[in-house]
Amino acid sequence: MSLADSSPTPPGPLWVAMNDEPESGLNLLQKGLQDALIKRGVKPIHYQRSDIARKAARLLGRAGLIRPLSRSGAGRVIVPVVWASHATLFAATYFHEVVPWIFDCWEPQFDAWERLLRLHRVKTAFFSARIAAAEFACRIPGLKTHWMPEACDPSRYAPSKPLHLRSTHVLEMGRKHDATHAAILAALKAGSYRHIYSTPQSP
Repeated sequence: MSLADSSPTPPGPLWVAMNDEPESGLNLLQKGLQDALIKRGVKPIHYQRSDIARKAARLLGRAGLIRPLSRSGAGRVIVPVVWASHATLFAATYFHEVVPWIFDCWEPQFDAWERLLRLHRVKTAFFSARIAAAEFACRIPGLKTHWMPEACDPSRYAPSKPLHLRSTHVLEMGRKHDATHAAILAALKAGSYRHIYSTPQSP
């Protein structure tokens, strides 16, 4: 399923909102999607090119001031969205239909995502999680949902380094599985293995 297939009569031009922040592990997915769309002929559009614009977007998002104003502007803007953040939709949603690609969308935040989709009058949404796409197809009548999984560009990685030369022995990335973490913690420490994992943050 392509974005062009999601509507029988595409309403005008199609853009992709660019993430202009420095490349990091947090935005590689967004930048990869944006690059792929541009190669397919989708026009890039820059709403948050400066630090000031990004800070303004976060402030306006927290204040509830990012919402559709006038959808008289023809065309649609593809926007990668994470954490149910309205700031990501600044300023595309003011005048254009937004088509979000949503990732890190899980059950504890489904209500927040539903509010975002309804507020911005989203007609078509892509989800990195198949279960989320199915959930919102049921939650919001008329919303066209599509599963578009995350992917990586293997050319960005160098798998040739031998394991015995790598400095990290065990990496727990993202949410830990507590039982497994507890079972391996002492043994790794006793063997002086380098074990990297997230720690709880103070409130």
